[in-house]
Amino acid sequence: MERLVLEVWTDRAISPIDALKAAADTMMQDLYLVTVAKNPDEQEPQPGGNLPPKLRNMRIEDLELTARTQNALRRRGYKLAHELVALTHSDLMSIRGVGKTSVDELFDRLEKLGFFSAQTQDENGTDEDTSAS
Repeated sequence: MERLVLEVWTDRAISPIDALKAAADTMMQDLYLVTVAKNPDEQEPQPGGNLPPKLRNMRIEDLELTARTQNALRRRGYKLAHELVALTHSDLMSIRGVGKTSVDELFDRLEKLGFFSAQTQDENGTDEDTSAS
């Protein structure tokens, strides 16, 4: 049988179990990039191009979205903002609690932060012609 033994020392400002949880969360965030990494020869272009680490590691909470939008995205399992870039308008609309206002808010915020350009937003089908003919 294999076993992992950890010895955790704290200054009592945080409990050992909370320290371990925080360390595991940080490690999972850092190792996520390793798990999704592809061979450079096989790598497909991603929306937003090569994002700087600040954007790549940005959490959904840091997008400053309304509580309703944040909660809906978290319930669906999204944690990092770059996970949302590849979603289309219809993908987002299929999330319970997300409507047109939430989708517009999300794409506006992502665009302002530099995740993609207005051209990418058009490709995702988020800009609809609302003028009456």
